[in-house]
Amino acid sequence: GDETLNSHPDTRKLAEEVAERCGGLPLALITISRGMACKTTPGEWKYAIEKLKRSSLPKMENELFPLLKSIYDNLPKVTIKCCLLYCCLYPEDHCIPKKRLVEY
Repeated sequence: GDETLNSHPDTRKLAEEVAERCGGLPLALITISRGMACKTTPGEWKYAIEKLKRSSLPKMENELFPLLKSIYDNLPKVTIKCCLLYCCLYPEDHCIPKKRLVEY
């Protein structure tokens, strides 16, 4: 959002570089932007960019897994990381009851 983008003069340019590293993948763009929303220093943005650059996996893995790892690494709390991991146990488009997620 505007608050994050205006938090430092360099943030907008760094955010554009992160977006470019997402390779036009809508899910990656949405998810990584949510993970980076609380990052306000250029150092945090540069760290995310470096992590995305260092990935060296084959085609699909090279595009998707580094983005997912970066998203996971940038989640602000351990409980949110655990929640993401629990969600990964379910098949795509499966309805996960909120109550069950809270119990986990």
